[in-house]
Amino acid sequence: MSTRYQYENLLREPVEYWSAAMYGMSAISLVILPEVFLMPQPIAWAGASLMALRGLSRFRFARRLSVFQSQLTSLASFTKSSSEIGYSDRDLWIGKGFAWDASHTQRLFDLEKSENKKFKELPKLYQLARAAERRFEYNSFFRPFTNFTRSQNKWNFVKPLPDVGGKPELHSVGMWEGEQDIYLPLEHRNGHTLVLGTTRVGKTRLLEVVVAQDIRRGDVVFVFDPKGDADLLLRMYAECLACGRIDDFHIFHLGHPEISDAYNPIGSFMRLTEVASRVAGQMPGDGVGGAFREFVWGYVNTIASVLVTMGKRPSYEILKQHTETIEPLFIEYMEWHFSRCADKNWHKEVAQDEIELGKDPKKDRHPDFKFKVAREMYTRGHRTVALYKYYKEHPDINNIVGNQLINKINYDSGHMGKLIASLQPFLDKMTTGKVADLLIPNGDRPIFDWNDIIQKGGVVYIGLDALSDPEVASAVGNSMFADLTSIAGRIYKTGSDYGLPIIGKPMTGKKANNRPKKRKIQLHADEFNELIGAEFIPMLNKAGGAGIQVMAYTQTLPDIAARLGNADKAEQVIGNFNTLIMLRVLDVKTAKLMVDRQKPVMIKTVDIISGSSDNSDVTSDAMFSSSTTQRQTSQKMDLLTANDLLRLPKGQAFALINGNTLYKIRMPLPDPSDLANIPQNILDISKSMRQSYQSVPCEQFRFNEYLSPQALANIDLPQDNFANIEMYTPNISDISDITDINTDSNLAHDHEYNHENAREDYYG
Repeated sequence: MSTRYQYENLLREPVEYWSAAMYGMSAISLVILPEVFLMPQPIAWAGASLMALRGLSRFRFARRLSVFQSQLTSLASFTKSSSEIGYSDRDLWIGKGFAWDASHTQRLFDLEKSENKKFKELPKLYQLARAAERRFEYNSFFRPFTNFTRSQNKWNFVKPLPDVGGKPELHSVGMWEGEQDIYLPLEHRNGHTLVLGTTRVGKTRLLEVVVAQDIRRGDVVFVFDPKGDADLLLRMYAECLACGRIDDFHIFHLGHPEISDAYNPIGSFMRLTEVASRVAGQMPGDGVGGAFREFVWGYVNTIASVLVTMGKRPSYEILKQHTETIEPLFIEYMEWHFSRCADKNWHKEVAQDEIELGKDPKKDRHPDFKFKVAREMYTRGHRTVALYKYYKEHPDINNIVGNQLINKINYDSGHMGKLIASLQPFLDKMTTGKVADLLIPNGDRPIFDWNDIIQKGGVVYIGLDALSDPEVASAVGNSMFADLTSIAGRIYKTGSDYGLPIIGKPMTGKKANNRPKKRKIQLHADEFNELIGAEFIPMLNKAGGAGIQVMAYTQTLPDIAARLGNADKAEQVIGNFNTLIMLRVLDVKTAKLMVDRQKPVMIKTVDIISGSSDNSDVTSDAMFSSSTTQRQTSQKMDLLTANDLLRLPKGQAFALINGNTLYKIRMPLPDPSDLANIPQNILDISKSMRQSYQSVPCEQFRFNEYLSPQALANIDLPQDNFANIEMYTPNISDISDITDINTDSNLAHDHEYNHENAREDYYG
């Protein structure tokens, strides 16, 4: 289309074919019959060459217009392997597309006109083929024909289009100029990226494309997958295998503990108070629940302080033990403390007091025993009260941790249980069933922590099995995010090399610039609304300075608000994402997040006005008059509408990148060759994930991890009293020999562990 015309018209018949045919006929005539045109042969041949060139130009334009019009309804998909995508140290490839401007809005507007309806309809032959397939679906005679029309054979001119739905013209209107590779500069990822799209429209496929590049680039990669996508796990394994990073690949999967590493969500921290903050952050915090959460924070902080002081690493199982009753911890700490700070004869004095406390205070007690037991201590054991008495009578050995314990032991046990009632259900979630095997470090499997993974440059897949148990998945995901937020703060202050020994002399001057570049930390959170909590907001605010780049995937904005329970907090979260990629959404409010960021544009309309009038003067030569006027007008229209985002085909998206510039992109289909070298045991796991993680009613998942129906049938349960049924809780090993709580990486890899051998043993 020539640029000298102010109005572009691509929705018309390709009349250039006729001019191309005339130019061709003229060229042939000049070559065959130059004498008819009274031309010498050299001049005729020169004229024929010019005619042929001009005819070819018109034919190419007509062909280009025909292809453009056919693509409005049948845009072919494309496939691209990971090796073809490659990676860059400066840019992130996110798909093929074009920058969206007013010309594309104009073309969409023109397509909606009734006279252009034919350009949005599929060819008649295509419709007949689909009708025949439905009509003769069970007819054996026509089956070879219908099988052929359904195939993707290159000779099949009516092959089915990809089942992507939506409006294909949303991308096809940009095919006149052609597609180009769309890149997101890596420096812009520090501002974080939000991907929005409803279920099954391509969010996970985009995640695969981005993760493949991150792994090949050598970045640290964390992928949170609440629902358990088998293709995503295979993709990550294949990419690590292809680029020699398979030893750095870790799997944490609540649904498949046989291949999962262990993780202690509260075992690594920079400040001791983080343990209480991570646990209390899971408690209800609105209204009356806020006061109880504050008490839970203080209670957990006391337990954590005591454990760390004695050289033990906190874990959910230990917290659960001491939440049920704090007396054993009080006794253990006081004995440990007295053996280091008290007089050598403290054992005898405490033992004597314990004997006296066991006697009748009015008849048998020694007259010199003047200690009055407080009413709140009546339910405590004699050993506890004796230690309490010794501590109170020797202020020279008092310390902050002991005072915290004394404060908690002074509470009546019944009253204490009511105050921390909200803590028990959370700890039950984290210490029951399969999850206990992964969150309670017992030495049977390798343990990882975020600091160690970051320093090694690892890749971690976190499968939370949310379809089986959404409550536990949410709790574990929130705990991990809280831990990562703490790690981000540490990296921001001390760098990612915190705790590692310095080998050789520090580099100065120009040599310092030759140090290896610090790896970026890419955090991908699929189903972001299932994972986010209040503790994630500071990560978005400050994690960019620590090198953590977040890419979050969710369905709608109300999902985030519902999760946080506060619309203002949801807006705060959204405001921290500088890059926005939006696939098909079904919520108008979500669509307006992108629509409202665009300024209106002027589109043109061409109106044809015709009229005629009779002449009543019979003496005049003109019996009537007529006129036809073509008028071009302009009107203001949104560059993008919410309806466009609600009708996007699968695998296509609009993106605001590079300074709020609007791009239309589409992602490639996966290439099967990428997964050619996956071991069979990993393929078996992915097959199991596909079979297990289906959207079925939650009732079908209940109790599956405890007892099967056959096992339940063989158990003689009491009919009237179910209070005697004891829940199974896995045993944990004694971790009292842990003495260095601040060196997080020392405990992560104390022993060698071969992932392949372990998996082969499991699968025989």
